[in-house]
Amino acid sequence: MFKTLKKSFEIDIVSAFNSFVYALTHNKLLKGIFTGNYYQKKGLKTFIRYLSLVLSFLRLVAFRIFYFGIIIYLLYLLKRTSCFKEVFLALTIVGMCLNTDTLKSGIKKYYNVILLGMDANKYSCAYIIYSFIRDILLNTLVMLTFNSILHLDIVTILLISLISVSIKVIGEYLNILYYKKYNKKVITSTFLVTTVLIIVGIILLLIVLLKVKIPFLFLFIGSIISLGLAILSFIKISKEDKLPFFFKQINSQSVIMAQESKNMTTREMAVEIRKKDYHIDPRKLKNKHGYNYFNTIFFERHKAILQRSALHFTFFIGVVIIGAIILILFSDNYAKEIGDGIIKFLPALLIIMYFINRGSIITEAMFINCDHFMLSFNFYREPKVILNLFKERLKIVTKVNLLPALVLGGGLITILILSTNPLSIMEYILLFIAVIAISVFFSVHYLVIYYLLQPYDVNLRMKSISYSIVSFLTYFVCYESTHYHFAPLNFSLMVIIAAALYIIIALILVYKRAYLTFKLR
Repeated sequence: MFKTLKKSFEIDIVSAFNSFVYALTHNKLLKGIFTGNYYQKKGLKTFIRYLSLVLSFLRLVAFRIFYFGIIIYLLYLLKRTSCFKEVFLALTIVGMCLNTDTLKSGIKKYYNVILLGMDANKYSCAYIIYSFIRDILLNTLVMLTFNSILHLDIVTILLISLISVSIKVIGEYLNILYYKKYNKKVITSTFLVTTVLIIVGIILLLIVLLKVKIPFLFLFIGSIISLGLAILSFIKISKEDKLPFFFKQINSQSVIMAQESKNMTTREMAVEIRKKDYHIDPRKLKNKHGYNYFNTIFFERHKAILQRSALHFTFFIGVVIIGAIILILFSDNYAKEIGDGIIKFLPALLIIMYFINRGSIITEAMFINCDHFMLSFNFYREPKVILNLFKERLKIVTKVNLLPALVLGGGLITILILSTNPLSIMEYILLFIAVIAISVFFSVHYLVIYYLLQPYDVNLRMKSISYSIVSFLTYFVCYESTHYHFAPLNFSLMVIIAAALYIIIALILVYKRAYLTFKLR
């Protein structure tokens, strides 16, 4: 089992080295600078080996710090940091149901299990053990980092970490059982996802309102029970005779989606089209012509893909807003704190909208299910065709992203009004428009960089360093903006004007340059 894990890591390092060499030798900005046979340079191989390990570790640590930081920050605003362990354990229920690894499709699994013939059960069990140890260490270290705020003793921190990772192992087995019975994943069931989010939302609301506390004895007993169930689940997974078949069934799609992505589940959904969506209501195509007709067919067949995650975010935002409204109605102190918190941290709307926006997922679906094939035809790359199709797609992307933006904007205004915050009607209106402007900005942004930088190659791998750099800079600017504070009127005007200028410039660039850049690599 551990030999399997070791061999898998070695393959990952080789893959990282190959990706690094490809990026150096095929990027337009670096063309001609980096040449030669890098495979003969042992020093470079060693450097890449350690660099990939360090970057992988830093990425895990950064994500964990971000995740814990968000939870602690929200609890700090509500003056409920003492409820951290209860909130954290409630959120692990979401992870147990919706964020498991064994049945996620991925290029690593495709290479190791499908191509190289590793035993699927040993591979899965090896990674479960690795993840179990890794997550206990990371959770413990990050909680200790924040312990000046949390004030938890080391034993409690260890118990919380143990329960959370044990629950995840149990979730791995439950997801396998669900797939075995229904031949689909839990994450693809809108009913189950909605049910889990509602239940956890109610639990979180009760914890915050009632200041629920888990006694140390219950925490200790819970850790023993969860660990026992995790061991039992692990044994069941190791003996699951249908797991190799599930791996082949799930990861066969990685042949055409070969990319290590931050969200392989989303990529998998981007390929899957429901059978009923192949049959389009003729009324939807009535009076449609040219590229409007072509784009309507694409959207109707993929509407479940394009709308699913946007609807989930909309639902989640709605639950949070309703919870905040309930807190405001229950207590005048909460009303003032929540209202002041929103005004103080308005720039955080940028990072929130960055994560909510579905632009990158939609463009990914466009390439996988449409452009990958159509770009082989010369007429599809003509300036007029590109511009007409871009306009039609922009309408769709904007519509999809507007739903969560409208709920968020309307919810914020409602909360501010209920919190009796002394803003003028004009400030409320401009703030609402600013939220919509941010949504439209991201819709345009992702579509524009998709057309100008076209990040995918013919094998559907993301190979554009430029695209990755622009995406990172987008995130960096949004994150850095959270460190600044602006008056509501100033913030709204700045956002609206900046978004308008960017959109105008971006559309001009697409008109002038897209026919040169939008092509197969």
